[in-house]
Amino acid sequence: MNNIILSAPLQTAKPVIVRTQDTFIIQAALEIAEKHATWAAKPQNARRIEKAKDLVLSGHVQRTARTGVFTVHSQSVDATYTVHVAERICDCPDHVRECKHWIAVLIALRAVELELEYRDWSAAFEKYWIARGVVPEAEALQVFTRGAK
Repeated sequence: MNNIILSAPLQTAKPVIVRTQDTFIIQAALEIAEKHATWAAKPQNARRIEKAKDLVLSGHVQRTARTGVFTVHSQSVDATYTVHVAERICDCPDHVRECKHWIAVLIALRAVELELEYRDWSAAFEKYWIARGVVPEAEALQVFTRGAK
């Protein structure tokens, strides 16, 4: 798994390491907040998006064998809730139209789409440069280190 090192906040000396797949989750959450900006501007909804992102980042969202049905493990109690995407239904006790469990599933689905888009773009980009005689980075590094001996 690849990692991306983000610059650390000024008050800390350590860099922040984020798993590459986490960047897709973070981007998906940002896109959802941007797409529904008026809704997300309300503090309670902004908190729902943040908590939903945390659920996905911590691996609490799982796909089931049934199409469009996911389970989301609670962060606060020992419970698992079922989310039906198409029906916009979650069986959590405090379910509202857009509960954090339902939003977490949307974030997870969009993160997968973003990762697939990136892979397609990355493969196409590599083919573009190879076709023009540019050596991919891994091979370039091997050529460089062989020449240094």
